[in-house]
Amino acid sequence: MYFVLPSPTVEAPGETLRYLPLIPLAASTAIRWLVLPRFEEGAKAFTFFIVGLALAEACGLVAFILVPGQRDTYFTLALLGLAQFAPMFAANFRK
Repeated sequence: MYFVLPSPTVEAPGETLRYLPLIPLAASTAIRWLVLPRFEEGAKAFTFFIVGLALAEACGLVAFILVPGQRDTYFTLALLGLAQFAPMFAANFRK
């Protein structure tokens, strides 16, 4: 969506909504670092893995709609949020 949607020409009003896209990113980070390490079985952790990925992506999508002037910043944060879910921790799970 970052490459398909045009760049904004005018900053959208809504200074109060400027930090709203950080909420799903914070929830995604909490899932990755606080919830996922508690599971021992990969099948049970998979659900939280998918939810965490979706929340990380939601950061960028919400920013495109609510604060289009900050789209580059939130796009970068969404990519970093997705990168933290690289499955390097998957070797710790039992099958």
